[in-house]
Amino acid sequence: MFLPCAYAVSQRYHEFGVRLALGAGPSELIIVAMRGGVRIILWGVGLGLLGALVLTWVLSSLLYGVQPLDPPALIGVSLLLITAG
Repeated sequence: MFLPCAYAVSQRYHEFGVRLALGAGPSELIIVAMRGGVRIILWGVGLGLLGALVLTWVLSSLLYGVQPLDPPALIGVSLLLITAG
């Protein structure tokens, strides 16, 4: 289910009401609501890293003074995007 997070949560409004009535706590509802958004973020970062690795391999002859696989840069940008998401 790759719907925007706010829209997906609004579509599940009644489900959350049933979960609350059956004894789920607010923290459990937050986890259920966030799970879809986090999944989309992780897929996007993973595909972006894969694309970056392929592009650096293709463009490695054009890079000057920079290693094609710069782990601190890749990790830093990935963490930044996950945090922003």
